Amino acid sequence: MSRSLPSDSAADPNMRRFREYVGAAIALMVVVGMVALVVAAFSNLGSSDQAWERIKELLLLVNPLVGVVIGYYFNKVSTEARAESAEATAKSASAAAQQAEIAREGAQAEAIRAQSEAHEARDSLSELAQTADRHLRSGADDAGVLGGDPEARNTSREDLLAALARARRILQ
Repeated sequence: MSRSLPSDSAADPNMRRFREYVGAAIALMVVVGMVALVVAAFSNLGSSDQAWERIKELLLLVNPLVGVVIGYYFNKVSTEARAESAEATAKSASAAAQQAEIAREGAQAEAIRAQSEAHEARDSLSELAQTADRHLRSGADDAGVLGGDPEARNTSREDLLAALARARRILQ
């Protein structure tokens, strides 16, 4: 069972600032202590060799500690900046991925709707073509109709033939 700890950006800003001040104070104390030891070492240069050896041994013990403290403090500052940058990048990438997913779903719905409309149009055109073809081939031409304008019947027949030709072009 893994629990994620809250990030520094979600923590109380006053607590974060306090931790920064404490870390800076500790680092400052270690560095000031090291500088004091170096000053003491150079002020005792004229002293006996035994005093010089003690200061040298003390500096050899404290030097790694100072390196660790300074390295930790400055590495922490740069690492936190990189972590915050990576977190912001991850959030923006996540938001972009969510928007892309929504757009993809919308595009899929639009494609399904367009396919449905195309299928419906194709069915309608097919039905039109079959009906018009049956009507024209059935022998129900103008000879059996009483009255009416023969010119209008010819125009209607020509329009039906043109519509049939358009429907057949679309179907192919």
